[in-house]
Amino acid sequence: MENFILKQAQLNLARFKHVLHKYLSMRILYVAFFLLIGFTTQAQNIASLKYSSTLAINEVDIEFVEVSEDSRCPVNVQCVQAGKALVIVNVYIDGNFIEERKLVFHPSGFSNNSSTMLYNSNGLQISCLNLLPYPIAESKIRKNDYYLELVIDN
Repeated sequence: MENFILKQAQLNLARFKHVLHKYLSMRILYVAFFLLIGFTTQAQNIASLKYSSTLAINEVDIEFVEVSEDSRCPVNVQCVQAGKALVIVNVYIDGNFIEERKLVFHPSGFSNNSSTMLYNSNGLQISCLNLLPYPIAESKIRKNDYYLELVIDN
């Protein structure tokens, strides 16, 4: 009987060691993963660009030119269509005009992330996140109240 109890204890100890080894291995992997993620993330900032203003970031200038349409369904209103907002932004490098970008904002967000990228070069990425303010029922947004949220990664 003592031999049986000894074998059961040894078997339980072996199982415990195996489970402990798996647990510690997974913990080490989790810690390593989060350390890796923490050290490889880029510095990311969010900037606001007011209507008819220009934002300078290093050699790049982003100009908020126009809101040509804002038919987004207002908050607390039931609409047949969700609508959209169309925005025109100009991009300059070292003061030279590069391109005019037409951005489409849907209430659910962008349909294509590449359409939000305004600039991507030399370790600097500038993309458009949102057009604010969002329409509210019974309230008209003046053009000067609009602003863009830009994400800047460098």
